[in-house]
Amino acid sequence: PNYVDTGNISAEHIDQFGGEFAVVFNSLSIQAEAVYDVVDSRGGNRERFFAYYAYATYFLTGEHRNYKGSTAVFDKVEILKPFDLDKGHWGAFEVAFRYGHIDLDSGNVRGGKMDDFTVGLNWYFIPQTRLMINYVRANLQGVGESDALGLRFQIVF
Repeated sequence: PNYVDTGNISAEHIDQFGGEFAVVFNSLSIQAEAVYDVVDSRGGNRERFFAYYAYATYFLTGEHRNYKGSTAVFDKVEILKPFDLDKGHWGAFEVAFRYGHIDLDSGNVRGGKMDDFTVGLNWYFIPQTRLMINYVRANLQGVGESDALGLRFQIVF
């Protein structure tokens, strides 16, 4: 289901403002992003929407996230001891925490408000793979709470 949704807004003009940052301190990384939208509808109303998140990860096995400045994205993780049972190596383990907020209520629009908290564990077998498990708790203001457990497997080419 759509937890928050404004539906279609017939917009005359939209201004979007946003900012983001990321820092890496050895095995700890922190990043955040915020977005503020001002929507002038064809009906003459001005609606304002806001969302942000903050995210932190920590490698239990000493690795760190690699930031690639040329493309402004995080690159694959260089694993110190890739998975090898004969050597007793299990790869890299990373814990992750995320908090997010979105507010889609403004003027005549009732898209909803939601806060969510995520805790996760990432297991990097070899540099091209990652197994992720996440628990998410969402609180939809005025509606209730939702819990989700996600499991994903990623291959990087």
